[in-house]
Amino acid sequence: MIQIADNIPGTINIYSFETQDPQVYRSTTVCTGNLKTEGNVILHPQPSDSPNDPLNFSVWKKRWHFVLLSIITAFTAAIANCAESTHGSLGGKLGISYKTLDIGSAALFFGTGYSTWFLAPLSSLYGHRVTYILCISMGLIGSLWFSVSKKSTDIIWSQLFIGISGSCAEAHVQLSLSELFYCHQLGSVLTVYILATSIGTYLGPLIAHIISSNQSFRWVGWYSTIISFLLLILICFTMDETYFERYNNEEGKKENNQLKSYRERMKLITKASNIQNLGMNEYFQRLFNMLRVFWFPAVVVSGLVWGVQDAFLTFYLTSANIYMYKEPFNFSDMAVSLINIPCLIGATLGCIYAGSLSDYFAIFLAKKRNGIQEAEYRLYFIFLSAIISPIGLVMFGFGVTDNNLGCIYIGLGFIGFGFGSLGDITMSYLMDSYPAMVLEGMVGVSVINNTIGCISTFVCSPMLEKMGNQKVYIILAIIDIIITILAASMIIYGKRCRNWTKEWYYKYLMIREMNGKSMS
Repeated sequence: MIQIADNIPGTINIYSFETQDPQVYRSTTVCTGNLKTEGNVILHPQPSDSPNDPLNFSVWKKRWHFVLLSIITAFTAAIANCAESTHGSLGGKLGISYKTLDIGSAALFFGTGYSTWFLAPLSSLYGHRVTYILCISMGLIGSLWFSVSKKSTDIIWSQLFIGISGSCAEAHVQLSLSELFYCHQLGSVLTVYILATSIGTYLGPLIAHIISSNQSFRWVGWYSTIISFLLLILICFTMDETYFERYNNEEGKKENNQLKSYRERMKLITKASNIQNLGMNEYFQRLFNMLRVFWFPAVVVSGLVWGVQDAFLTFYLTSANIYMYKEPFNFSDMAVSLINIPCLIGATLGCIYAGSLSDYFAIFLAKKRNGIQEAEYRLYFIFLSAIISPIGLVMFGFGVTDNNLGCIYIGLGFIGFGFGSLGDITMSYLMDSYPAMVLEGMVGVSVINNTIGCISTFVCSPMLEKMGNQKVYIILAIIDIIITILAASMIIYGKRCRNWTKEWYYKYLMIREMNGKSMS
């Protein structure tokens, strides 16, 4: 049973000063005292002796799962951003308006955010594979529905199902990554995760436009359906169950120490050892207990930071649709789609800056501070992003108004840098802060950020029409500055917040272990 401890979650001893030969231990797990290390870096979480522990997977098995999870992330992000790029074909064949697409976008955000919450207890009670299979199946249904659409309601419903499919990349992918890799590797791992999100977000619309221009919007849906089906096959036959009860009871420990066969690893459902009957009672208890994560400041801050990035995406795409088809730009559909390329370049640079570098920086600071790492070490990287991202918003807004393409493209690159770096920084910060509550924390982030995204789809066009482009982007830049300053303030107040919430954190873990019984 997990006990409430004096230690603060997110404060860990990550570096051992015992002398070890780096040539020998660079890629070898050894024991330092009672702790396993890799070189001088103490492993968190500590791997068990079980052959079924995902941390003990072979290098090649880890790499394959990492690739598969990245593909899932990129694909679900791509199909979530395709609909507006097909408007030319949709409007010509079905008379679909931008208003319908806005409603569809809102349905997509709603489906993503709230299905993440509804599916999270399934993942912790019945294993992760069933969640991935269910989500990609929803994407297949939504894509198929989109391909045979005949009226506006078809488009809206298809986007709801596609939104549900994206929920697995909002929380469950991060959970799986945290089960496969150690704390000191998270920055680098999340670099690829955010990069996969960026590739899907920015290249998906471009590819969708090319397909719809040459073959009609229906083929966007058909190709997505085919890829969903192939992805389901890969998941069903090659994705191991990574659910592992690291803090489990004796029955669970016994089960985890029998090497599982291929058939057992590929089961649709892997029930938690403490589940009773069908687990419906535990499901609903966990569903409502999960709402407690909104009391954790790190969850709220991460959700706000990630949420405004989604809002900025909606705003600049809407601005492009309103202004760039007209004089003086006279952009074609292809030219408008290509504005995503500078964003992708910026996001790639932002991911590299905030991901891999932050891993090394966190270890560097830990060495200076007696081997102790604080979750807030990641947040030092936020200051550059807090400058570049708002500048990008202002540059884009003024560039559109002044017909300055150089200003527009540089601004979009800066916005992309903020998207990549801020997402990486805040997610790794949250995962470091509450390492045993990754799924629940990411659920909170998803609900907040998709709610913001949903609201932005309705307020974006009226704001641009009433206030004008320049004023809107100045307001967005101010919001960006305020939110990033709020996140940066956690460098000072974050540890106090973690100390303040540690009792809730450890109690929540006990509840989760005790079949979801209510907190006293």
